[in-house]
This record gives sequence, C-alpha cells and structure tokens, in this order.
Amino acid sequence: MAALTSLQVDRRTHPIDKVDSEKGATDQLFPPRSSQPVSRCNILLRFAVLLSLVLLVQYFCPFPILLQWESESVAGLDDLCPQVEALTSLRHEALLQSLDQEFGSSEFRLKAYESLGGAVRIPTESYDDLGLPSEDPRWEIETKFHEYLESRFPKV
Repeated sequence: MAALTSLQVDRRTHPIDKVDSEKGATDQLFPPRSSQPVSRCNILLRFAVLLSLVLLVQYFCPFPILLQWESESVAGLDDLCPQVEALTSLRHEALLQSLDQEFGSSEFRLKAYESLGGAVRIPTESYDDLGLPSEDPRWEIETKFHEYLESRFPKV
C-alpha cells in the first residue's frame, strides 16, 4: 500500500470513522474530513458574514459605552483647543482686498500654472556623485533652470 503523506488522513485509524458498536454510530453521522484546503474566497465569505453579524448586533443593540465615549471626545475638543478669530490688519485692509482679487482671478491662476509647469518640464535631477560645477557637465541643466526662473520672474 502506498505511503500516506502528512496531509492525508488514514481512514483505517481515524477515531471518528470507527464504528461504535454500543451506540450504533457509523461514519455516516461523521462524514470524512475533506483534504482540500479552504479557498481564499471561502475565507473572505466567512469574514463578511461575521462582520455583517457584528454590524447588525451593533445596529439593533448598540453598546452605550462606545456611544458615550465618542460624544464626550467630540464635545471636549472645544474646551481643549479653543479657536480664535483670524487676525487681520486694518491698516493694510485695502492691500489685502486687492491681493485677494488678483490671486483669485483666472488669469493669475493660468499664469501660475504655466510658470510651475514650465519649471517642472526642466529636468533637474541631482546625483550623489556630482563633481564640482566647473568639472561635471551634469550641472549645466541647473543653468537652464536658473535662466528659466529669471525670464519667468524678472523682478525676483
């Protein structure tokens, strides 16, 4: 007879499958165990059923301790960290309003997007083994980036 591996069950010596003559139990009452592993889908299904049961119990019979802790923690934040009103200078109120209007315009946004997009298009990788700027030609790209910034933001 072929040797049994550790995953197979020897049906001749398994205690569940033996006939108990006194009680009349047979192997029909206890079907043989499956030697196939439990599939991942089956495990996920079992987990989903268990999670659904827990949520149903929580919905119909809520735990008052959890609800009490949650309401206390939210209410206590106002006392723990009070917020103050924003500070604005009355002296520069006209300047702040004009800046808000300019920065909020679609023209300014498009100009900012173009400026940042152009800067991102210039590859400016840095390396661990860079030599001196006068010796290593990989530094030349930084000169191009510097020229772009000067042309795009001339007043800075």
